Amino acid sequence: MVILGWIDLYKATSDSRYLSAALKAADWLCLNMDSDGKWSKYTYNDIPHTYHSRVAWSLLEVYKITDIIKYKNAAERNISWILSKVKENGWIEEMGFYNGDVVPLTHTIAYTYRDCWNVRFFRR
Repeated sequence: MVILGWIDLYKATSDSRYLSAALKAADWLCLNMDSDGKWSKYTYNDIPHTYHSRVAWSLLEVYKITDIIKYKNAAERNISWILSKVKENGWIEEMGFYNGDVVPLTHTIAYTYRDCWNVRFFRR
């Protein structure tokens, strides 16, 4: 979420410090992304979460400002991983805070679906 804030501050002020902070964070995220598009290191409870679609959205916002393709590619890899977790009925697994969490909180459900939509249907 801080990346989204830094991007908004950069847009509002043109202060390069905010863009620099967003880029450093985005680079760290790309560096720590698993090869299949999820994040499993440095995560809550040390497990991957599909609500990290919110993280993918922030990477996409960095891409939109910088045109640096690695951020768009990382966002798309994460969304592809998340879409691999979609069940036949449309439910997405791993939206909760714990392994096997079958009743996640509504805010993680909302993050997952809304931010998947934001990234998946991004048009530039």
